[in-house]
Amino acid sequence: MEGPPVKALSIKLSSFVNEIINDAKGNAKINYDEIKNKKIDNIFSIGKNLFFKINNKYLKIHFLMYGSIRINSFKEMKERLSLITNNGFINFYNCSVKIINKKEFKENFDEELDIVSEKWNFEKVLNLIQKYKNQYICDVLLYQEVFAGVGNIIKNEALFLAKVHPLSIVEKIPENVLRNIILQTRNFSLKFLETRLNNESLKKYLNVYRIKNCKYCNNNIKIKKLGLLNRISFYCEKCQILYS
Repeated sequence: MEGPPVKALSIKLSSFVNEIINDAKGNAKINYDEIKNKKIDNIFSIGKNLFFKINNKYLKIHFLMYGSIRINSFKEMKERLSLITNNGFINFYNCSVKIINKKEFKENFDEELDIVSEKWNFEKVLNLIQKYKNQYICDVLLYQEVFAGVGNIIKNEALFLAKVHPLSIVEKIPENVLRNIILQTRNFSLKFLETRLNNESLKKYLNVYRIKNCKYCNNNIKIKKLGLLNRISFYCEKCQILYS
């Protein structure tokens, strides 16, 4: 689950803020006593992680590849984590669940790098990219320590909109083009978030991801596993410039 859907989820769960967790159970390997009978102080997201702030601890949920959530309902499988309050219950499935302390949270999670955060910092992201100047842009866009919340859909869409080939080397990309990639990544991520908040399909806003023909030149869209991360890329060889 990419960052925008997780952000939308945190907003939709706001009715559980200030609720007491009457019971917590599941097959997650955590100390349930740390959250039972405790108040949920806040629910928010950073990148692909959903957080419940509980006292001075943070319950961290990462949905991995196939994680899901049900609010006041069940799936036909064992819950990884179930939180029960007077306001209802939340069930998580096929996800990673951890409880971390304040120090660990501050050291590893930065709202200024969250692609859909109000605190997102363009210049900070631009500076961080320089650490990976010899790497493929298709890989760097997926590094959560730079683009927190960006997944494969956003990566493909941003590069297509910026007209940059996925195998372009960061240091070979002109600065104005690199800045445009960052802005396109941010803008598409916000559109992604908007669709989730409005319960709208993202499909009509897709330009290249799982699209057959380029909307600019009508050539076939290439589909290949590229970069060191070997993730699927959708791109137009004619319209997207290779900087190498």
